[in-house]
Amino acid sequence: MTRRVALALAMSMIASVAARPAAAGIVVCKRRQAVTVRVDTCRKKETRVASLGAQWALVDAGGAIVAQSGGISVAIAQGGFYVIDFGVDQTGRAVHATPTLTTADAGFRGVAVAGLCGGTQAAITGLCPAGMDTSHHVYVATTSVTNGVQEAHAFYVSTN
Repeated sequence: MTRRVALALAMSMIASVAARPAAAGIVVCKRRQAVTVRVDTCRKKETRVASLGAQWALVDAGGAIVAQSGGISVAIAQGGFYVIDFGVDQTGRAVHATPTLTTADAGFRGVAVAGLCGGTQAAITGLCPAGMDTSHHVYVATTSVTNGVQEAHAFYVSTN
């Protein structure tokens, strides 16, 4: 297969996957020398090397993921401090945290702050525990209504 045909085939695959609904996560997977674009998750022997588009999660006050775009897990949830594992490098992506109301957590609250746990663009070094101080991990801190202390609350976290 010539390079032009391979490039055209890859571009058409990306275009068809990109045309899917926004809820579907687009991931780039690698197995040996082959790179494949898939929806949501890689297959068993593939490694996820990138995600296209925004990744997001709705996390409740206890640290459970209520909804997400795919591939995200909560590594730590302690009294308003959370470490979120996005599974892929987040360097160069904007990190957002937004406080939100849920049925179980509908009271007033303060702000939510977020940033990369590690890598060259980490805003604060040493904030996340060893092993989680990578550019795959994002910290989120939620606060009380006075913004004076950390307090567990639901939030949305996203990168794009």
